[in-house]
Amino acid sequence: MLRITLTLSILLALVVVGHTCLNFQPTLLFGTRAEAFASQADWAVQVEEGKTARSTLSIGNRCSAPHRFRVESKAKFLRFERPTESILIGAGVVERLGVQFDATALKSKVYRGKVVIDCLDCKEEARCSQDRDELEVEMTVIKPSAAAATVPHPHPTIQPAPTPQPTPQPTPPLTSSKDFSSGSVNTIALQDNAVTQGWTINIDRDPTSTACGKLTNIPVAGATDCPSATAVAWNLLTTLVQNNCLKTGCPADYVITQGVPKCKPEPYKRPNGSDGMRWRVSWTWNCVKPPSIQCCECLGQATTLDLSTGQSSPADTLWTVNGGTVYTTTPVAGWLTLPPAGWIQPVASQTPSVNIPAGLYTYIARFNVPKCTIPFSEVRLDGQFAADNSAQLFFDSVSVPGASCAGPTCFKSPQAPVSFSITNITPGTHTLEVRVRNDEVYSGLLLKAQLTAQCRKEATLP
Repeated sequence: MLRITLTLSILLALVVVGHTCLNFQPTLLFGTRAEAFASQADWAVQVEEGKTARSTLSIGNRCSAPHRFRVESKAKFLRFERPTESILIGAGVVERLGVQFDATALKSKVYRGKVVIDCLDCKEEARCSQDRDELEVEMTVIKPSAAAATVPHPHPTIQPAPTPQPTPQPTPPLTSSKDFSSGSVNTIALQDNAVTQGWTINIDRDPTSTACGKLTNIPVAGATDCPSATAVAWNLLTTLVQNNCLKTGCPADYVITQGVPKCKPEPYKRPNGSDGMRWRVSWTWNCVKPPSIQCCECLGQATTLDLSTGQSSPADTLWTVNGGTVYTTTPVAGWLTLPPAGWIQPVASQTPSVNIPAGLYTYIARFNVPKCTIPFSEVRLDGQFAADNSAQLFFDSVSVPGASCAGPTCFKSPQAPVSFSITNITPGTHTLEVRVRNDEVYSGLLLKAQLTAQCRKEATLP
């Protein structure tokens, strides 16, 4: 298991008055030695003593008419590269504002401040409310020796809706965005270092939606308490990951598993003065390396890898569902069994949940076939599965012929179990996927599968 430090902050608040105008996109440029790190601030960087670091703040007008915006900050360590009292931004246009973090005369410590962004004339346009946003800014000044000891890591990025891009930078930018669409306020801020990964998000009491690139109206369910808010936050995270809106910071082919959530209720005032309620949820996640079948130690040997569901409890660490954690459960009376495999479900319970919403649940397991000194002559995957209510099996995103069950009782005979065989598997990372559709009440997946690699029985001469 690999753990990498990443803090991702997303603030979601419902705006009750029609469309909104603002879209902020702070971008931290690491080539300038502005090092981001784990912090509760919306915008946090590390800068060496005696140096400056450049960043950018993108302000997008999503309303149907041009509007003027004011950006201000009383933080002495932060300065804008041009006047910000009244910035005219056309409809649908994104304006980029250069920002300097200045530590030239500062000693090593943490400095905090705010950046406030106001739309000055949004009230003049019907269905475009006046918006105000405050970014908590934190700059940690460190000694050069401490900076030199920092171990570099790849910079994860968020991929928001397409915006005009500046001249390419010599190092990958770390992107943050704020997307104001469909009556919602979404703040995404990404920071990077080396110990844990996670994000912080405000989940509103009322359902809302967000957008990502060409995907619009991504639903964000409302919450009633901390348990429901933490579930909504994780579902949104996995949705963004699945749609390539968010890169988790994990190495290629790694998967994410849930860490520990934190939740805090936060009452607030809406722009129209009414009372609102949201929950500030923090999630961490882990990068998990897919299992790999072992290489042979001698000619003619065969090795195996069990890819069955339900091998660990309470969470199944091999499988995911809709990008999130899947849980091992006892079977419902009437569900068939395939020992040693166990049933898994998307709800954190060791007994079957009767409250699983109808819909599609995508279960995925990834595994690796290495290139070995003694080459494999054949690698194949054989198994059986059952599901509640219907299911179809895919290998590397391609449907497997004959490996489907139309339901509605794919959890018992005669519709289940469904057998499958996949041959001629090549070296590399592969994906075994089962798409389960739930009609109502209970839902789950049971899959018994074994990967078998047969090594050559004779040495190959040059």
